[in-house]
Amino acid sequence: MASKSVAGEIVGKMLKKFNSVELTSCLILIVTSFSALRFIQLRKEWCWALLAVILLMGCITSFYAFYLSPQLNAIKEQTPLVSTLSEGHSAKVRFERLHRLFVRLMGLNLVLALGVLYGSVVLFKQ
Repeated sequence: MASKSVAGEIVGKMLKKFNSVELTSCLILIVTSFSALRFIQLRKEWCWALLAVILLMGCITSFYAFYLSPQLNAIKEQTPLVSTLSEGHSAKVRFERLHRLFVRLMGLNLVLALGVLYGSVVLFKQ
């Protein structure tokens, strides 16, 4: 069990830093998408769709960076070894539920990023 908690600590720190990279990238993409609207003559609807997806990704990232992460950290501060708690313990149940949501939202963001990449290729192919 100790290796699981150590792995969680390492990955948690990396994800915390990655959240700031995600948010910065999202802001850059929003600014460049708005500026691209001036230069794109055809397929402007693609650009608006990409912008909407990027904004959605920013909202998702903000949610798990500023809402879920602090809650997960608070549980870990109160109970440093969450993995050693019994299965029915309320802190462990809550941590696992929040962690599962966090992982699913990150996965959704990755899928949306692939969609943005594909949409960008279609948009700028002309």
